[in-house]
Amino acid sequence: MQLQPPATTPAPGPFTPVVIETLATDLAQINRTGPAPYLRPISLAEHALLRVEILERQGIADERVLLAALLADAHATVIGWPPQALRTALGSTWDTIESRWAHLARSALGLVQVFAEHQHLVWMAGEFATAVERRDLLPADHPNHPAQQPGHFVPPEWLDLRHRDHMTWADWRQAWIDRWEELTFALSEPQA
Repeated sequence: MQLQPPATTPAPGPFTPVVIETLATDLAQINRTGPAPYLRPISLAEHALLRVEILERQGIADERVLLAALLADAHATVIGWPPQALRTALGSTWDTIESRWAHLARSALGLVQVFAEHQHLVWMAGEFATAVERRDLLPADHPNHPAQQPGHFVPPEWLDLRHRDHMTWADWRQAWIDRWEELTFALSEPQA
């Protein structure tokens, strides 16, 4: 059976007001990977926190950019995070659906402009986060392990996910909420 995209892609409906606790719960329970062949699953919340950590380590201090990195996958709480094989099979159909929902989520979150200005930083941090996830949680001989892909993103040595294996989805949820609160508090402070 061959997958056929619909004649038209339905436009996203209205994005309901964001409740941060619900968003955090969803991001902590939606996995980007595995577990197999990964040693453990990686949630969207963990990946978002890695993006923020990598940006900060690179000297990015703009809370708007860090908040954009934290919320980059918010749309997945509405449309889900299909396995890579399905995303690849759907091709441009998936890309269209995802980009529409991502824009809608960013609009609801007030992040359209910051994404337009700094999308490359958020994307690069995500690529480095993925490289770390693959290095630390895939077998070294797996084709997607960074050691098997010379010339791709080299994961930073200072970041080791194995020290985080004990964290549960509830821990990732709370860590995401804590980070969101730090960033939004900093943004609410009067600028000197």
